[in-house]
Amino acid sequence: MRCPRCYSNIPDEAAACPDCHLPKPKNSYGIKKKGIVPANRSASQEATLTTKESARTRKANPQGRVSAGRFAVLVGIPLIASLIAAAVYLFVLPALEGGEIEPQTAMMAVDRLRHLPSNDAGLTVDERMMWEIEKARREGNLRGYQGWTVKPVKGDKMKVLIAFSFDQKDNTQQRAEWLADLAQNTFTPQTELAAAVFNR
Repeated sequence: MRCPRCYSNIPDEAAACPDCHLPKPKNSYGIKKKGIVPANRSASQEATLTTKESARTRKANPQGRVSAGRFAVLVGIPLIASLIAAAVYLFVLPALEGGEIEPQTAMMAVDRLRHLPSNDAGLTVDERMMWEIEKARREGNLRGYQGWTVKPVKGDKMKVLIAFSFDQKDNTQQRAEWLADLAQNTFTPQTELAAAVFNR
């Protein structure tokens, strides 16, 4: 036990402090209740005692030793950063590199194909496709049509896929599809209908 006046150690069997002879109270000297400072202890004595307790705490847990919670944080943050970097590398960069073609450039390619002469003399590619639509309508087999569509080719900024499609009542789709090379200004048929309409 510790004397509240001179902070000397008092043996358990002693009735008073061996140094200042302060009588031992009924409550133990060494017990410090939360938020309560003994009336006979000065502020400087309390500060000294707090400093000693802090030193004991540092001795029990030196600065070089990392707690489990801090270790989890120190390991977790770099791990999360690595996962984010991997996701960017695997998913975002390829999308940026593949890049979608500018809408204006794509529409210019579609317009160019539509106005080229088809395999039928006197008809453009667009007129030939409209003839296919009219034929299906006359036969009572036209359910609907999507018209002209264009989409980029993944991994190649200079190529797009141009298509014209329509649906028939027997649940089949007629689709003319060309691979447009914008650098070479060429249109390569990808389906039988596209080859029948325009193949040059």
